[in-house]
Amino acid sequence: RECAALMGPTMALIPEYLFMAEFSGVKGQEPSCSSSVRMQVDPNYGIMRIDPLSPLGPPKEVPLSRIVSLSQPSTPSNVVDVEIAAGPGLDGVKLSGAVWCIRLTAPDQPQAAALYSTLAL
Repeated sequence: RECAALMGPTMALIPEYLFMAEFSGVKGQEPSCSSSVRMQVDPNYGIMRIDPLSPLGPPKEVPLSRIVSLSQPSTPSNVVDVEIAAGPGLDGVKLSGAVWCIRLTAPDQPQAAALYSTLAL
């Protein structure tokens, strides 16, 4: 952490622009309509920042330690499903129980794999 403070933020190499949809987390249920977001992950500070590219609310900064579940369905292969524990920074989101369930769609499978790997750290 001390070295990270000296260096400043370093962003992980993930697709910067994604589609994001909220869903209930129930198996077999498809997420609602998706919206464009800009996403940044700083592994040194353990923060994921999601900025909506449309007027859908404020940006969200979520500690990576609050990721409860991470999965990459086989079909479609460019998707990563993430469950995040409720807490500060998630104002105005639809919670499913005590978690926020989101589906991130990358442009292709290799970029989705990079996103999954980064979030799994």
